[in-house]
Amino acid sequence: MIYFLSLCDNASYEAQRTQLLERSFAKYGGGGATLHIIREYAMNQGKYNRIIQIYTYLRNHPEITDDSVIVYVDGFDTIVMKPLDGLEADFRASEQHIIFGAHHAFKYIYDDARKYYDTRYKNAGKSKYLTSNFFVGYKWAILQFFQYIVGRLQYYPKPDKMIHDRRVIGYLFYQKDAKEYGAIHKALHHLKLDLDTTAKYVYTKDETQSVFDLLSANSYFFHFPHLEKTVQQQAILLVAKCKDLI
Repeated sequence: MIYFLSLCDNASYEAQRTQLLERSFAKYGGGGATLHIIREYAMNQGKYNRIIQIYTYLRNHPEITDDSVIVYVDGFDTIVMKPLDGLEADFRASEQHIIFGAHHAFKYIYDDARKYYDTRYKNAGKSKYLTSNFFVGYKWAILQFFQYIVGRLQYYPKPDKMIHDRRVIGYLFYQKDAKEYGAIHKALHHLKLDLDTTAKYVYTKDETQSVFDLLSANSYFFHFPHLEKTVQQQAILLVAKCKDLI
């Protein structure tokens, strides 16, 4: 089974901005798959709240079996671009436990992680840095990974514009394989983690790309992050119009 999750802060303007994600999912979801938008998310509680809400949701839904595939996407700047009925098989064939989205910009991750990403993904092109705006993984693996974070939030810096969940996730992503980080290595080294550097699952737009160029990509999702708000909204609406979503 496969489950799709997103978040929405009902106390903010985001509540109205998940419509394109919902419309595109209705068009391309198929196969009985459902999209659940977690509306208990609270932006004013900081970016770590995303980890907490997803972890809590999965833990509190035992009907979602441990070997189910979970797909998380951002709510207001992501659009489904093609039928999703092949995504589960694609992920299971990857032999990974969790795959995170990849971005061209090294943002929000601890500086000492840059060398790890540059080395591991030296042949991957420019999208080689972890982003937490998308991930796909088995429920059991996501629970284990996020449980480690949730149980240690008091040790992490308070989230702000530069310190949020991507920093912690990106930190553990590489430290779990380093034996010098004993506790992290012992708890998480068995997890197989990777990045979607080929944009099989999500194509993340950067500032230099034309929206029309993106329409030829073969990704399941498009993500429009880190753009000036007006530019971001215009890009999303243009793609939505091309896909007959509005």
